[in-house]
Amino acid sequence: MRTVMISLINRKVSRFVLCGAVTAGFNLALLVIVIEGLRIETGLGRSVANLACTEIAVLFSFFVYKIFVWRDARWTARELVTRQIPIYHASVATSFVVRTLAAFPLLDAIGVHYTLNLLIGIALGAAVNFLISDRFVFGHAGPVVLPVETPSTALGASYDPTPRH
Repeated sequence: MRTVMISLINRKVSRFVLCGAVTAGFNLALLVIVIEGLRIETGLGRSVANLACTEIAVLFSFFVYKIFVWRDARWTARELVTRQIPIYHASVATSFVVRTLAAFPLLDAIGVHYTLNLLIGIALGAAVNFLISDRFVFGHAGPVVLPVETPSTALGASYDPTPRH
């Protein structure tokens, strides 16, 4: 049973990483299209375009993750607007803060090259975002209970994860 759980987690993490790469590509392509298409030539204009494209990419990533990573998550339109999207934004903001205000300065202070520092920050931010998304955005906020392997499940007996009340 433990092997099955690890396999499911690994598939979810793999899909999360792949969807993150797709989202990064989307963000980059959108930014190029906006800046080049609108012929934005000022630093302020490019910064505003980056902000707008980043917000669009965050919303895009929310739906990509919802569809391809957390496919089994149940939701209503009301919950989507009032709970999931706001918490997802908080998750993205938290990962940004961890990356830029905590990890980068700390790693920089101990002499880690800025390119490696950035890559470590991206991985750390992705991990934070994954954990918050899995627990609070697309999952449930209740306690996470992993099934315990018993002699009967170890021997191949079926396991029913439905809680008994």
